[in-house]
Amino acid sequence: MTTIFCRKLALLLLLGAPLLSASTQTKISDWPKGHGSVLSGEQAKALSKQCSRPSLTGIQTSWQPTTRQIARLELQLDRYLRQDYPAVRQQIGQRYFQYAGLTRKQHRFIYINVIDEYAQNNPDWRHTAMIMCDGGDHFWGVEYDPSTEKFSAIVFNSGL
Repeated sequence: MTTIFCRKLALLLLLGAPLLSASTQTKISDWPKGHGSVLSGEQAKALSKQCSRPSLTGIQTSWQPTTRQIARLELQLDRYLRQDYPAVRQQIGQRYFQYAGLTRKQHRFIYINVIDEYAQNNPDWRHTAMIMCDGGDHFWGVEYDPSTEKFSAIVFNSGL
C-alpha cells in the first residue's frame, strides 16, 4: 500500500510540476519586443525635464538599472496597466519605453518615459532622451520603485 501511494505521489508530482510552473510563469507573452531602451548618464537625467507634463524634481544622480530590474519592471508594468489603465494597455504595441535610473533623496527609482511610434522614425530614441511637447495620451511617464515594485500615477502629456 505504501509503494502504491508513493508511486501515485511521484506521478502526481511529475504531472503537476509542469502545470504549476506554467501557471506561475513570469513571462509576458504579448509585451512588445525591442520597444525598450535604458538611457544612461546625462541622457537619463535629461528625462527629468519634461515639456507637457510636470518635470521631476530633486534629481541628484543617474544609475544603470540591470537587465533583471528592467524585466521585473516590465512584468509589473504590464500588471499595473491591465489593472489600472486597461485602455492604455491595449495600445502598448504602439509604444516605446525609455528607462532611466535616477536618484532623489538618496533613493533609487526608474523613470519610464513612454513615446509613440514616432520612435520608429527616429533611431536616436534608444540613446537620446525624447522630450515631447503635447501629444496627449500617446506620451506619458511614470516612476517605478524597484525596492517596493510600486508605480506612481501615470502622468500624460497635455493635448494640442
